[in-house]
Amino acid sequence: ERTSHFEKYQNNDTRAYPYIKEITHKSNDDNGNKHRGQTTAQWEKDIVYDEGDIVTYKGIQYKVKKGMAGAGYIPEEQEGWELLGNNGAIPEWGADGQYYKGAKVSYQGTIYELLAPELNTGVKPDEHGAWNIIGGKVPEWKADRQYYKGSTVFYNGTIYQAKNLTPAADKPDGSSRWVAGWSAEKTYGKGDIVTYKGIQYEARSSSLENIPDETWNWKATNGFIPEWNWKKTYGKGDIVTYKGIQYEAQQNITNIEPGDNTYWKLRNGAN
Repeated sequence: ERTSHFEKYQNNDTRAYPYIKEITHKSNDDNGNKHRGQTTAQWEKDIVYDEGDIVTYKGIQYKVKKGMAGAGYIPEEQEGWELLGNNGAIPEWGADGQYYKGAKVSYQGTIYELLAPELNTGVKPDEHGAWNIIGGKVPEWKADRQYYKGSTVFYNGTIYQAKNLTPAADKPDGSSRWVAGWSAEKTYGKGDIVTYKGIQYEARSSSLENIPDETWNWKATNGFIPEWNWKKTYGKGDIVTYKGIQYEAQQNITNIEPGDNTYWKLRNGAN
């Protein structure tokens, strides 16, 4: 009976899930340690893994290189484990892979993280909203999937970032849930709003090639208080965070650290 359940497990038959933990544990060894005889989803600290076993740890897959990996041998810290994928990079998505929450994969140059508990095999990351975009190449927007807050996409030649959870078919150029990302090749007018490194900025004046977090031409919006940046010129009234304390600029300032009372005023009642 166990063999048939394991065959079902290998074929991703959900009816076998209740049996997976039972049939993939071998009997305890002489020291009382459990052994794993087959591939497992998540690494478990109380299990001894055998050569060839594959686990997922912090969203990355590892394989036992030789012999066995003792109980408590953390994959990212022990030589007995090897990273799967391209020289230790995020592994490529595979159509026959079974992925679980937290798994990170690369697909067509974009890095995705799975937010659902698990997902059926063969579901491409760019086609299902359970795969969240976390880095790499910016993908083209697709109408048949949702996007999480912070996801970036290309649409009609422009980069957009999702301000919050965005449902399928919500076009970036026609929805308040999307905001266009800053581009060094575009000229912006006063009042234009962009996103840069996940933060929204509003143009104080016409701007071309002025990086939002480095120049006076842009001001953070939506109540976000950015960290002080020595490269940026701040205008009167700008607010920054420095060493955990908020300061407000008393005049135009360049390369003067907050704490100088001539140029910066403490905020929030700080002393």
